[in-house]
Amino acid sequence: MSSASWVGIVAGAAAALTGVSLPGLPSTVNASLPVAALALVIACLASPRGSMVRFRLRALDAFLLLYVTAIALVEYFDVTYSDAAFSLSTILNLVGVLAVYFACRLVVTSANDGLRVLQGVFIAAIPVAVLGISQMLGGRQVSELLVRFTIAPGLQGRLDLGWPLRATSTLGHWTALGGYLAIAIAIGCYLIVEKSGSQLIPKPLVLGVGILFVAQVSTFTFAPILVAIVTMLYTAVQVKIRFIGLLSLVSIGGAAYLLFDEQVGDRLTSQLSSPSKDGLPPWIPETIRYRVGIWNNETVPAILDSPLFGHGANVYNRISTGTAPSTLRWPSPESEWMRTAVASGVVLAVLEVALLVYAVRKVWTASDLLGVTSFRTIGIALVGILVISSFHSHFSSGSVAMMFWMVVAVVLSTQDSLTMSGKNNYGRVS
Repeated sequence: MSSASWVGIVAGAAAALTGVSLPGLPSTVNASLPVAALALVIACLASPRGSMVRFRLRALDAFLLLYVTAIALVEYFDVTYSDAAFSLSTILNLVGVLAVYFACRLVVTSANDGLRVLQGVFIAAIPVAVLGISQMLGGRQVSELLVRFTIAPGLQGRLDLGWPLRATSTLGHWTALGGYLAIAIAIGCYLIVEKSGSQLIPKPLVLGVGILFVAQVSTFTFAPILVAIVTMLYTAVQVKIRFIGLLSLVSIGGAAYLLFDEQVGDRLTSQLSSPSKDGLPPWIPETIRYRVGIWNNETVPAILDSPLFGHGANVYNRISTGTAPSTLRWPSPESEWMRTAVASGVVLAVLEVALLVYAVRKVWTASDLLGVTSFRTIGIALVGILVISSFHSHFSSGSVAMMFWMVVAVVLSTQDSLTMSGKNNYGRVS
């Protein structure tokens, strides 16, 4: 097995372990960090002598490093001049993201390397999906086992209150699992498009995407499910799906429905039948209405209280201590951009949005490369993740951030490799 495959599997495992705690260590240090470091070590050892010296630092690499540095500096400022405690977990999550990002950047020296890395990441996602499905089919017993070795306060709360359970697998939260699986499904769909160009699509690959989608449904988080459906439909069009392929898609959807029809039905009913008392149109789902209430009554006032530097990355963990803004009561802003603005200020929130949009643009335009079939399959999913992050805190989850930046790194290095070999006209740094 090639070094690119090993980096893909190990880096994929790092993204899959962000919710797993390490015995004897605080929850700020999860199992993904040493695994991410291992991926970077493998990439460095596998690189030809002198290749790291010749490594081209692209504009996006510098932008990402600038963002991480800015987060650390603002966090230091907040700790120095306020009651905030330094959020070690936030910094360590970002270090893990940088480790897998640069591991992929270093190890991918050709389009085939990029394909092998993504295959490895896809393979690592299958056990996560299987565990998520088992969690819902096995009832409370599996979830009670999971909370023993994962950092999952939301799942623990549902168990304690007797609320309906949602799949969290090794990531600790259903929202994190939903975003993670949306990108993993997009990777699988990209591999299907690549394989369809020269050979029959391998059945295990289609089966793998099916398993990931069933697990996606088991989160009962509709926004990532919709992103996955759009990605799969786009893939079906790309490969000019025939009857057997259409039958496979229908079978996947049917299996997910048969397994979780009651839970999905209850979730839909709760979203669409709640009375409207907030002045918003009655057709707006309850999940959006309650978020608007949180933003108006809690999040925006907290942002305005300290718009430049925020209140510290762990502000939502300090609600019960009395050191967080008094307007904050709900333990989440229910928006990635709102979370960054509350924690680190409006300037960094704008910087985060600009960085992510720029990264997605690089993936989207890379579809014009000769030598690869289409990165747009992945690009669609990444656009979807950005859109739904307006009402989910996806990038505060280390798993989603790692998956996102691994894909971006593979695309960027593939573009570099094809530029150096003279196979395309889109290799200029921009």
